[in-house]
Amino acid sequence: MDATGDVILVQGGGSVAATRQTSRTMKRTANLQERLQEKSQAVGERADAVVAPLHGGAGGESELADKAGKSQMLEDASGNNVSLMWTMLRAMLHETSTQLMDEQKKMLERLWDALMGNQRMTTQMMGEQLEMVRQLQQEVQAVEESRKVDELRRLHEQFTRQLRVMREQMSEQIRTTREQTTEQLKIIREQIARNFEQMRLQVMKEVGIVQGQAAEEIRQAKEELKQAREEMQQAKEEISQMKEQLNTIAGSISSGAQTSPQPSYADVARTPPTSQPSNVRTLSSMRITPSSFTDTLFCAIDTSRVSEEDRGKAQVGEVRQAIEEKVRAREGGQPNWRCAAVVKDVRNEDRIKVVCRDEAELQLVREAAERTMVKGVRVLRDQLYPVKVDGANRTAVLDSSGNILPGAAEALGKENVVTIAKM
Repeated sequence: MDATGDVILVQGGGSVAATRQTSRTMKRTANLQERLQEKSQAVGERADAVVAPLHGGAGGESELADKAGKSQMLEDASGNNVSLMWTMLRAMLHETSTQLMDEQKKMLERLWDALMGNQRMTTQMMGEQLEMVRQLQQEVQAVEESRKVDELRRLHEQFTRQLRVMREQMSEQIRTTREQTTEQLKIIREQIARNFEQMRLQVMKEVGIVQGQAAEEIRQAKEELKQAREEMQQAKEEISQMKEQLNTIAGSISSGAQTSPQPSYADVARTPPTSQPSNVRTLSSMRITPSSFTDTLFCAIDTSRVSEEDRGKAQVGEVRQAIEEKVRAREGGQPNWRCAAVVKDVRNEDRIKVVCRDEAELQLVREAAERTMVKGVRVLRDQLYPVKVDGANRTAVLDSSGNILPGAAEALGKENVVTIAKM
């Protein structure tokens, strides 16, 4: 609110003039705006939801439970901040109203003092003129018998006329001053009322903005809490799947340890170069990765090229929600379809794995991910993994010239339940 000033001028009796100037400055609402902005920033602070890598066991479950509790605490803190801001706004509004009333009262007192000072000056001037009239009367009485009686009488009449004119002028000036003072007081009251109404509307508008922001923060906190619960459920499912996989791996290792013993040097030496020994294990028994582990299908999504402002859209929960919505929206799709599991790669934090149930679901997830991902996200293709196999019979893979036999790659891939790209 800009500063305003009022000036009152009162004139009377020749060169006599009284001037009084009052200045009134309204406090700005910058402090109120700064406080509201500080409270909005305090309400806007919240913790980013990050799903920690699963290391197995009950550790992942406890971390997700802690994040869910933090989201609940953020929701309670937002409600407390809104109540505190309401209390501060009421106190500031009451303080501003009291200050405006005090300034109005001081201005009225200054105007009244100026009016009374003008009246005192007028009374003093009239007393001085009356004293002059009495002196003239004495002079007239002293020289009644002289030749100046007529002139003195004329002067007396002239002074009387001047006094009457001065009285009329003074009365007119007093009346004009009163009217001006009344009009100025009316204008001041209207201006104060307008300023107070503008301040009230501005405060209500800012309070509405703060309430909207607080409601949005509470809604986001609820969504994050819901997402944390879903991720906790996913983590439980993934832990159970990992336990099953570990059990399967342990069974495969134990069964592989019970295979036939290694042939001796004499047995190998007696074996003809063109025949296949019966006691040598086949390539299928020397697989490095168990079939239960390689059968797990997943779609790999790379987020390393996503910009910092879009990082929030490339998290595990957002990726899962986007893929599920796209798959459900397909024509003839399942309205209640859900991903089997969506986790971060333990070895690479910038990669997300979407576990699929079968090949058809894998293809469906890839198509949905390519259409719904944000800028910078890439859907990775099948990657090749080098595998070295020891103890295989060369005659089953290579001919006498050292070239790979036709159909050897297909046979080995079928036997080991893998796709061999290059040998």
